[in-house]
Amino acid sequence: MGTLSLYVSGIGFGFGFGFGFGFGFGFGFGFGFGFGFGFGFGFGFGFGFGFGFTGQQTTQHHS
Repeated sequence: MGTLSLYVSGIGFGFGFGFGFGFGFGFGFGFGFGFGFGFGFGFGFGFGFGFGFTGQQTTQHHS
């Protein structure tokens, strides 16, 4: 009886640990990658557009 409960708890622990680790790692990696990519793209695009726009305006003002 003790061996069976240990076996069942071992399966439950393994399943819970595997599921929790897999879900947490997958969610964290996906969220982190998506957030990092979105932030980097948005910041880079906004900075590039803003810099290019101000650069165009300054050149237009000079000429």
